[in-house]
Amino acid sequence: MNEAVINMLDEVCIQKKNHSNLKSILSQKEKDFILYPNIYGSGTSLDVTPLEDYDKLIHSFENLAIQKLSNLKIKKSDFKSLKIFTKSVKPYGKANFHKVGLITLKTEGGEIEITEIKSVIELNGRFKVAIISP
Repeated sequence: MNEAVINMLDEVCIQKKNHSNLKSILSQKEKDFILYPNIYGSGTSLDVTPLEDYDKLIHSFENLAIQKLSNLKIKKSDFKSLKIFTKSVKPYGKANFHKVGLITLKTEGGEIEITEIKSVIELNGRFKVAIISP
């Protein structure tokens, strides 16, 4: 799970990649074929929200979170101090969702707390950031 978070923070905070090309966050295809089918019917807001509206909401949350994260002043060497505090791990269909409570990093400027990464999906032993939000 650490690797998925580090990859995402590296892309957004260090490389400053265009948010539409991030490989560390679920792509639209992965959302459509992995995320949404696995969480639908499990008591999430997707159960009561039309898919098109839910998808727009997820995209707007992602954009806001990426804007906020891209302003962080971190370096690759700061990843050595990365700590992830997981609230829970829940199985949804074939995937496990690791609900993230808090991520901390120690930098030259002090400790940074990151709350924008909300969950990481685990499927067949592979991890990827699933939900980010401001």
